[in-house]
Amino acid sequence: MLAVCIPTLNEAKTIGAICKAIAKNLLNQKISTPTGASVEVSELLVVDGGSTDKTVEIAHKAGAVVVGPPKQTGKGAALYESLLKTKSEIVVWCDGDLENFEPAIIEKLATPLIENETTMMVKGFYENRMLDGKDGGGRTTWLMARPLLSLLFPELAHIKEPLSGEYAIRRNAGEQVPFVCGYGVEIGLLINISNIFGVESIDEVNLGTRTHRNRPLNELSVQAAEILQTALIKKARVKKLEIKKSPDDTEALTTKTMSEEIGDTESDLMQLNLSKSQISKFKMRYPVFQKSTNQELEQKPSSQNLTPHNKEFQSKEIAFLELPPIKST
Repeated sequence: MLAVCIPTLNEAKTIGAICKAIAKNLLNQKISTPTGASVEVSELLVVDGGSTDKTVEIAHKAGAVVVGPPKQTGKGAALYESLLKTKSEIVVWCDGDLENFEPAIIEKLATPLIENETTMMVKGFYENRMLDGKDGGGRTTWLMARPLLSLLFPELAHIKEPLSGEYAIRRNAGEQVPFVCGYGVEIGLLINISNIFGVESIDEVNLGTRTHRNRPLNELSVQAAEILQTALIKKARVKKLEIKKSPDDTEALTTKTMSEEIGDTESDLMQLNLSKSQISKFKMRYPVFQKSTNQELEQKPSSQNLTPHNKEFQSKEIAFLELPPIKST
């Protein structure tokens, strides 16, 4: 069986079309692969993070089971909740802000898991990204995630879109790894699946063009900080486990060993000579850009028009929260 799970937060504009397409074209039907293998799409779940618009109502009317909000906040908490609320062996996650959703996305992501039992995760990547109808997107991927993986986890440097919200996982794998509550969830899952099952257990599929909304830079700066935070802590844990292994031990780290280390953030960071206060909480300080009136633009030199109002800053503390592997709870 297969479950399609969608984390949402104020996605009233797009969630209806996504859920309707899945309910009409996939739900209670089988996905067949070129080799003749098949799996039935038996669950459509929306995990809502506390939307203040009509997301929940629209998703429910469009044929989805809606739950939430989870006890913890953040996208990772929603993905974790989706594993708790479903039973299917294959779980496909899809962001709720897609403006050009096609059912084929689910079929493409599921196929490698259906055909190959050693595949644990399938990441989607896009040839083109469209933001509000214009070329672009993937800024955090290219400026933060991919450079980070190249430096800290070079075995994953080939992954085209480590932060893609469209991906699939085998339940057995998902229940053996922790989930970072916030935006670090994608890169955290990627690293953990690779550490436990091997990088060869991760596949990629081309999903074509992605059209979604544009996020402002102040939101992306927080997202980037959470991704950096997650990667550093994961690297510290891997290094710590490598130190603990004896020179004669050539076997891969076991899931039990990984689970035993979860939550020991302060000692993890000591392996990288970083204190808990440096990494466990980021305090982001970023400028607030304001729109100028036409009259103001005429009065100011063009160079000043591009300058943020430096006296107006917002701060945000980002705590590292991680939910333990489901099989260890």
